[in-house]
Amino acid sequence: MNDDTSRPPTPGPGQPRSVDEFVGALKSLWNWANMPSYRVLAKRISADPEAVAVSHSTVADIFKTGRRRLDIDLVVRLVRALGLDPAQVAAWRDACITAHAATQRSESVEALRQLPHELAGFVGREPQMAGLRSWIDEAGHSPHPLVVVVEGMAGIGKTQFAIRVAHELIRDGRYADVQLFTNLRGFDRQRAPIDPGEVLDSFLRRLGVPGSRIPADLDGRAAMYRDRLAGREAIVVLDNVANEEQVRDLLPTSPYSLTIMTSRRSLAGLSHVRQIALPAFSPDEALRMLRTTASADKVADMRATTEVAELCGHLPIAVALASQRLRARSSWTVQNLVEYLRTHGLDGLSAGGSTVRAVFELSYRELDDEQKRHYRLLALHPGDALTPGSVAALTGLTPPAAQAFLESMLDQNLLQQRGPNAYDFHDLLRAYARDLAVREDEPARDAALARVFDHYVATAAAAIRELYPYRWLPDRGTGPADYFPHPDALTWLGEESTNLLAVASAAGPERVVDMAAILGHHLQAGGHFGANEQLQVAAAEAARKLGDLAGRSTALLNLGANYAWTSFHTEALSCLDEALRGFRELGDRQGEADVLSTLGLCHDMSSQLLDGVQHYLAALAVFAELNDQAGEGRVMCNLGFAYERLGRYEESLFWSRQAVDRLRAINARVAEGRVLTNVGRSLAWTGRFEEAIEMLEQALEIGRSTGDRTGEGAALKGLAFVHERAGRPSRAIPLLQQALETFDSTGNRADECRSLSRTGACLLDLGEVVEAIAVLTRALDASRVIADRVLQAEVLNSLGVALLRTGHPDQALECHREAAEHTARTGDRHEAARAQRYLGDAYAELGDPVAAREHRERAVHEFRALNLPEADLVQGAVDRAAIGDASPGRARPRPLTAVAHPRRDLRH
Repeated sequence: MNDDTSRPPTPGPGQPRSVDEFVGALKSLWNWANMPSYRVLAKRISADPEAVAVSHSTVADIFKTGRRRLDIDLVVRLVRALGLDPAQVAAWRDACITAHAATQRSESVEALRQLPHELAGFVGREPQMAGLRSWIDEAGHSPHPLVVVVEGMAGIGKTQFAIRVAHELIRDGRYADVQLFTNLRGFDRQRAPIDPGEVLDSFLRRLGVPGSRIPADLDGRAAMYRDRLAGREAIVVLDNVANEEQVRDLLPTSPYSLTIMTSRRSLAGLSHVRQIALPAFSPDEALRMLRTTASADKVADMRATTEVAELCGHLPIAVALASQRLRARSSWTVQNLVEYLRTHGLDGLSAGGSTVRAVFELSYRELDDEQKRHYRLLALHPGDALTPGSVAALTGLTPPAAQAFLESMLDQNLLQQRGPNAYDFHDLLRAYARDLAVREDEPARDAALARVFDHYVATAAAAIRELYPYRWLPDRGTGPADYFPHPDALTWLGEESTNLLAVASAAGPERVVDMAAILGHHLQAGGHFGANEQLQVAAAEAARKLGDLAGRSTALLNLGANYAWTSFHTEALSCLDEALRGFRELGDRQGEADVLSTLGLCHDMSSQLLDGVQHYLAALAVFAELNDQAGEGRVMCNLGFAYERLGRYEESLFWSRQAVDRLRAINARVAEGRVLTNVGRSLAWTGRFEEAIEMLEQALEIGRSTGDRTGEGAALKGLAFVHERAGRPSRAIPLLQQALETFDSTGNRADECRSLSRTGACLLDLGEVVEAIAVLTRALDASRVIADRVLQAEVLNSLGVALLRTGHPDQALECHREAAEHTARTGDRHEAARAQRYLGDAYAELGDPVAAREHRERAVHEFRALNLPEADLVQGAVDRAAIGDASPGRARPRPLTAVAHPRRDLRH
């Protein structure tokens, strides 16, 4: 330790609450040690022959804020080089560990902190910042959401200003609940601005909404987005806005929210907004940035420093890049930089695009030839996110080397980070690099694009084969798969989803057809219905132009399934009919069977259950001819479920057990577990509760052991159903809650809705009528969204019973009438019988014994045809009415406190 008693005491590390605070303490220690240069410190640290040598840039990196962690051993060597004794070194090491732990804790608190890091060297903008903060404080009690538009020219610093404001507010304890950020690509010469529907899809996923639950239409997404932000302190930063229409549906309506938008346009068409026109830096601000970014001794020449700022036009990005060059040149003075800029110019910086090109050139010229070539090729990437695997394909590097290259470009501010393993250009940097590629890389461009297209086709095909081994895929796209840096196929598909769609759009027609065939089922399963529709439509048209009947038929098959899942049944049937003709013309029996099975699904989902059964049977015959046991098992499973919904339980058991045999023969454990659930439910319908529990427990074990969350949830729901049928609703509810959580996590909307429906029915059985109404109303809304008439009938019947018990027989009657209408179209005999039974109860309550008897007798007939015990219960009500007691056994009426407008909730 230095013995100079005139020096101030050695500063300690204190108790840092983050890595940034620890770095601040290190800077204080460095100042105390008379600020030795980074080169001097590097030499001291490297003097130990047993230690790894370090460079001066590595030392400089230690003093940078915005990092998540530091190399603890390197920190120890640094503080030792600054003259501390062993006890002091140990204290600094402990403080570094504490800072890391504190940072990790703070990062794990809120999953919705989506803001990019703020610029460590941010300077200036005090008047604009103060004015905006004052306005936010004054408007904080407004009943309206706060909206700010930051406008100005390219490179003026709009994005960094918006991010800085957001972080300042968050540090003050504001808007801690939700923080969202997106670049809307308003100004991109090659790529169109992002559609607001895509942004809402992304925001909803970040807010925890599974893909399959996100509405397909813009209005539905906007409503769900605003509902998710209601009552929450949210800050939303919408960067690079094209125009007013692009953001209207992205503005929260909660009075607790703040939206900050940046744009080159004023967005004057938006009302009730605060507008901030961001000018270029003042001369003082530009000088401060130069002093902050470059070392103080290099900008001591005030005249030359002022000239640098002027040559940069006081444009923040130009000033920053110029000062970085000065800092990187150890032998340069600021006068050398002035001379360099005079010689090469900034190409008319204040004029806009051409000036930005010159600013970018300052950084680009520092790359070696190989880095320059790779950087130019990056601009050819068809997608939004530059990922290590795709960049490896573009450049010919290995994936780890590509990742290292991306990191180096990020360090030099030639790229920006959009996720842990994803990078992107700023719009103008992409245009700059693309122009360079067009001028300099013509022979290499086509080859690079072919490599990246082949990479995505091959890797997507491998991932889909891994996840869906029984799905047919085109023969092309069979090259090696590399998911780097992701651990598995599913993660890779999730991270690359937008790039895959961009590749499909940008590639030639053959690759579009292949990519549509590869991704169709996966996009559908993930709830990406809109994207899948666009892809399949494009593939069908491309295949038509190519004369590729097989490709077109496959695209139409996928498009038809997509339409069926989104309840466009007429469009689905049209696509599937053409696909069926195409496969038959080709003599492709496998394709024919897949179409017939999907036609069954279409009819099933449109609640035309008997038509669905006929198509399933036709598909089954073809799969049997092809000896395709997987296809047979899938169709038999669907038949079992269809027959259960029809109330034909023995037939459901027959087909489900047949499916079990087929699927066990090929060791298809996941599918076997799902079919065992069908078996258990059908056994429960027929009163064989112990057998049902045995089957369902097997199904649950298979679901959990294979990681099949959907199968696990179905088994839990099935076990709950057994207890419900056995008169044990209190035992059913916890199982239903587990099932509901499972389905919510997987995005299975139909089964989530069914779980809600059964929970409401169990609450009703337990006498919790008002609570039941709240749950059933949610279930009814959900069933209408997915257009499942069978499920709507079930929920309406239960809701009608609840309304009758709360003294609203007229509304109950309306529910049961609608349920009866649905069952007349679906053929669901059990819910048809329930509708007749409860219509009788409602008419009895309304004082119409004749209508009551008529409907109850119909119910008795239906229940007896189904061999269900409810027949005797309803007959008892008929007999009691004959002797003057028409009561259905309802509870004492209770007010509807849970549903403010029950009548409004009963209709579309």
